[in-house]
Amino acid sequence: MGFIEVIATSVVQQLSVVFEEGGGPQTKVNFGTIYFGQSKEVSAFLVNNGPKEVAFKFFFHPHVDKGDKGGDDKYEIDLENSDFVCTPKEAGYEMMQRNLSAEPLSDIIKSYTQVKII
Repeated sequence: MGFIEVIATSVVQQLSVVFEEGGGPQTKVNFGTIYFGQSKEVSAFLVNNGPKEVAFKFFFHPHVDKGDKGGDDKYEIDLENSDFVCTPKEAGYEMMQRNLSAEPLSDIIKSYTQVKII
């Protein structure tokens, strides 16, 4: 009687942000000291560590903390369970303020590759 041997590797599909200066995956951007009227550019890589290609899109919400889950905050948005991640008012506010931006804002990143973001 024969047998079948199955060998597999399990991989978690995830995206990570890694900055050019190193330090591994990060969840925050350190802009250092910036004075009123100045701008600063930080380069990083969005890395797909998984076996499937993934579509991504950046959203910037100056008044929303992803950790907010309750309260009377008029800007609160449930980012985990909503297809609409910002209100039209917030989108307009961000477009007028131009607080943050990224290039590219959206794209598809292939498996086990990286995309440079600025």
